[in-house]
Amino acid sequence: MKPKVSPSPAPATIQQIAQATGVSLMTVSRALNSKGLVAPETERRILKVAGALRYRPNRLVRGLRTGQTGLIAAFFPADLGFYQPILRGVEKSLDAGGYFLLLNLIEQNQGLEAMREELRRLHQCLDIRIEGLILRPVNDDANAIYYREIMQRQIPFVVIDRELPDFRCDFVGSDNVEGGAEAARRLWAAGSRRLLVLS
Repeated sequence: MKPKVSPSPAPATIQQIAQATGVSLMTVSRALNSKGLVAPETERRILKVAGALRYRPNRLVRGLRTGQTGLIAAFFPADLGFYQPILRGVEKSLDAGGYFLLLNLIEQNQGLEAMREELRRLHQCLDIRIEGLILRPVNDDANAIYYREIMQRQIPFVVIDRELPDFRCDFVGSDNVEGGAEAARRLWAAGSRRLLVLS
């Protein structure tokens, strides 16, 4: 007699799938992770039951086991401003690569409180085993001590817009001085002679 399979409100577990299919936990795990070590008919049966139970893998539990959570943390000012298109591009690229964006919006743009909030959120992200970090720093003068834990864990780290003078990491930004000069050159070439800068 086949066991009755019906989805429950709580997330299904591999134990439930093993019980419903009559195979071991290891066999269920191999089938769900496409390890290729399970007989095709058994794998089909396991996947069918997993679908009926609406099984979804727990990324955090798997991450604790494998060290790969697929989580990338990003830190931006809460008002976003012109960072919105950057953030959309980040999210689209991460999604295409199978990663999940964990967005942290820092309320204040500068000062001690903003630094404390950024560090508090950063430590929370480290606790859930992020695999990478994208940061628009709230502190222009942050040094290696400030980000020591990231360095110790060797987490890939990209800084946006504000380059950190005392911390070696990848940086993506623009040359504001050259950008201003180019804008002035174009206005001058168009015949403008009385230029006003609003910043």
